[in-house]
Amino acid sequence: MHRITGGAQEYGELRGPDGTVAAAWALTGSGVFGPRRGRWSAGSSFAPPPGWWHLLRPRDTAGSARLRTAGTATAEGLLAAVGPDTRSAVQELTAARSWARGVHDTTERVWSELGAAVRRTLPEVTDDRLVDGIAGVLWSAVECQELRARMRGA
Repeated sequence: MHRITGGAQEYGELRGPDGTVAAAWALTGSGVFGPRRGRWSAGSSFAPPPGWWHLLRPRDTAGSARLRTAGTATAEGLLAAVGPDTRSAVQELTAARSWARGVHDTTERVWSELGAAVRRTLPEVTDDRLVDGIAGVLWSAVECQELRARMRGA
């Protein structure tokens, strides 16, 4: 994948092995670049739109194969692997303002702890970028689970 600047607009391109452009799209908003800028694109410094994901090659063949077999039990195992301290930190970050003292350190700690949970639960996943990507989705799942518990009064 390539990042191209055309005037004031930046574009992403997905190229085939021979260099031909298979897809191009405008990059808008923040959080598109950087390995942990957005949870849904964590682990990748460059995330194409979901409609183009089927054109990507796996970074971690065994890890990708394992993810294709993931189901409810895998998701439940990942959520169960997240400890109470990490859950509390996720809630703290959800409520925090981005400029609040300690947010950066807490954010880095949560990324690390979620990554460790992914590695324990899915040992087949060995690529650090793929671990970050799964950790980003897990982070959102933990937030949703905590919100659901609060809504139910638990």
